[in-house]
Amino acid sequence: MDEYIPREAAISACYDGYADNRDDCAENIRKLPAADVAPVRHAIWRYKTMTVPGGRGQTYAKWSCTACKAKQKVRSNYCPNCGARMDGDGNV
Repeated sequence: MDEYIPREAAISACYDGYADNRDDCAENIRKLPAADVAPVRHAIWRYKTMTVPGGRGQTYAKWSCTACKAKQKVRSNYCPNCGARMDGDGNV
């Protein structure tokens, strides 16, 4: 997981008067509490029609997440498989 530290907290850690050099500044930042975060994934739903294996040419359709390729019967704002936000941004 990535870590998140608020920008102002990091700046304050470097310029509070007790950080005399780069190493002190880095040490002060390491002491700050950080939250575990994950990057936001972006994707879109694509409608896919597939042939039923051994089904004499029968087809069925499902929505497919462009981030993880998981197939779903209904669309939602997020992919339930990978958590991608379905807002059409990013590389899809």
